[in-house]
Amino acid sequence: MAADEFVVMRPALKTEAEVKMLVSRMLTRLAEAYDIEGQRLSISASIGIASDDGSVEQPKELLDNAALAVREAKRQGGNTFCWNHGAASTAGIAGAGSDGGRAAFWHR
Repeated sequence: MAADEFVVMRPALKTEAEVKMLVSRMLTRLAEAYDIEGQRLSISASIGIASDDGSVEQPKELLDNAALAVREAKRQGGNTFCWNHGAASTAGIAGAGSDGGRAAFWHR
């Protein structure tokens, strides 16, 4: 992870709708303008999401899948999120993104 990256782990979220709601709230809050020493500043975020469908053997796999999704979100122009479902799930995916057939992305 780079200096401007962080991980949010939410094991209690059970549905994609819950995850999308949380991520949308995060993007909205991060996009709010801040007043720092008289300067009006705003930021945006690119969020990558990875989940475990039971096939992940090492925690690093989740981080790697999230990193692929972040890169895809950045490629889409930022201020958005992408979900890397990995090879196990391709249902409901809009847009195209892949990593040698391994990664399947759902775009906001």
